[in-house]
Amino acid sequence: MRHGTVGVVLLVGLLLASTQAQAATVLVKVCAKYTVDFEDADTGVGDDVLTSTAPVPARGVGIAVLNGSSFVTSGYAQVDGSNVGCLGSVALLVGHSYNIYVYSEASINGNTVTVHDNDTDDRSFAEVWSYTVPSFNVIKTVTTSNNDQWSIMAAASEAAYRQTGGMSGKKWQWYDQRCPVSGSGQASNCLHIANGGWNAYACDRVADGDTGTTNDCDLTEQAPALHKYEIGHQMGHLASFFVSGTSQNDGAIGHLCNAAPVPTGSHCGGGSGHEINSMEYQAQAAYEGMADIWAAMAYNDMGPGEGCKFVSCTPVDWDNDDNDDNQTFDCAGANLCTPTETLCINHSVGGADYQGNECTTTAGDAVEVDYLRFWWQTIRDYGLGAEDILAIWNNANSRHWYSGDACLSDTGTTDTGVPPAELERAAVDSGFVTGAEWDTATGTNGTGR
Repeated sequence: MRHGTVGVVLLVGLLLASTQAQAATVLVKVCAKYTVDFEDADTGVGDDVLTSTAPVPARGVGIAVLNGSSFVTSGYAQVDGSNVGCLGSVALLVGHSYNIYVYSEASINGNTVTVHDNDTDDRSFAEVWSYTVPSFNVIKTVTTSNNDQWSIMAAASEAAYRQTGGMSGKKWQWYDQRCPVSGSGQASNCLHIANGGWNAYACDRVADGDTGTTNDCDLTEQAPALHKYEIGHQMGHLASFFVSGTSQNDGAIGHLCNAAPVPTGSHCGGGSGHEINSMEYQAQAAYEGMADIWAAMAYNDMGPGEGCKFVSCTPVDWDNDDNDDNQTFDCAGANLCTPTETLCINHSVGGADYQGNECTTTAGDAVEVDYLRFWWQTIRDYGLGAEDILAIWNNANSRHWYSGDACLSDTGTTDTGVPPAELERAAVDSGFVTGAEWDTATGTNGTGR
């Protein structure tokens, strides 16, 4: 009897020990990385952010850990520091299987970046991994598949992280689809009014389910998911809308002035649209240059004397000889194209005032690349930042630049409504620069005509 009792006690003890072992937990830090496939991510570009196609930490991304259908933990990954792309550690059962979800929404510096499959159902893109917990504390990192949504998230999130322009509570919303062909607020550059705000569209150069006779994702105005600078460029447009208003009727977008490149058929004409080196109405050139500088600030380090590189999304003919030249160029003052560069053969294109050197100059017109380089000079030489530039843009009454007023081809000195005069007034009156400093930058880059 005594021996039997001991046996029962031992059996109960073993069962308890087994149950306790099965219920053991460890701490797991869950992290995520994006797989990216950018065409303009290469150390040869000479910029500072997203310089390769190696997976990058998913800054601020939404992550959830589920036990079956029950949430164990969820939230946004850390935005910076040594744990960027990670949730805090969570206690999970050893040997148990969980599902890790990563979805295409990120919370970054008080703003949100999100990518939806399309603008019909507004669903976020998500991936899931099954994970069995080991018997020791661990960092579990999941890496996304190579899909457009994750490349868009990576480029847009970096832009939102590096530059807020002083904004908070904004939603940088993208759709992974071809441009809508019609609809309220439809714009030629695939920025579109929907759901009470501005949204952007991006897809790669593959049809992506396009059943039409042509692939709209090949249009030059489409923001390709595989080109970080064009994604950053559209982020710049969205930033200018956020600060200056979103109503078409209020003249929020400068391209309202872009009835046609001016002068049509000139040495620097852009055909029926605009190019980075085509001559445009002042408002259009300024509007595009604002988007360019945002992309430049997103992927280049800023500060006194800092250099700047940029990659055009589309081919560029810098010397207008009907042959494409290098799409990568210097936005900090050096020559745009030199004979030592691949494709730039037997010619050199100067580093400042492209309009004055390469185009048939016309008062009241400007060139996008000149505005990009103008803004970078104010950053490099006068210490302006993203918040300063957006404040100048807003205070210059850009929402009121109409085709019948600010887009007129005049000298900029007789009509205080033209963009060069409005921008200078906003910059000088607000104390960002002196009049002499502003005139130096506009004179160097040819943006004050």
